[in-house]
Amino acid sequence: MEAFKQKLGKPNSIWFDKTPQNIYGIDSIASDFPTARFIHMVRHPVNVVTSLLIGRVMKVDSLHEATDCWLDAVRLIKETRDILNDRLIEVRYEELTRKPRRTVRKICKFIGIRYMDLSFDYSGIYREQNQYASFLTPEQVSNINRLCLSELLHYGYSKAG
Repeated sequence: MEAFKQKLGKPNSIWFDKTPQNIYGIDSIASDFPTARFIHMVRHPVNVVTSLLIGRVMKVDSLHEATDCWLDAVRLIKETRDILNDRLIEVRYEELTRKPRRTVRKICKFIGIRYMDLSFDYSGIYREQNQYASFLTPEQVSNINRLCLSELLHYGYSKAG
């Protein structure tokens, strides 16, 4: 990465990678990049499940599989939280979409850059749409709430529906 930044002529730039599947290799990434910081963006599971079932970015075929994807991710972060210590910050997606400037300031402080130095276009940040309400049945929502209950509570979410 350092060679790539040099080639671009931006040796002091910061590299961000937002690939959700990186959670499955977080221990290797943390080991390979010992100064890396990690931002865990968590989102209410009913919205994640809906997104996975719709499949614009990543398609999952069943409600159970989509729910397991969310559960796997939050459990993996839970397992690595103590290892990452102060290299990890957790941010709720809904917090970012409701109060983007405040949340971006918090992230900037965490990664060690001055918010004033950041030029960022907030117009592309939209509040959570809760698309699940028109996509999932009440029974499906109830099942997701039940399966994810302890993690919902951990992240300060209430049951959907």
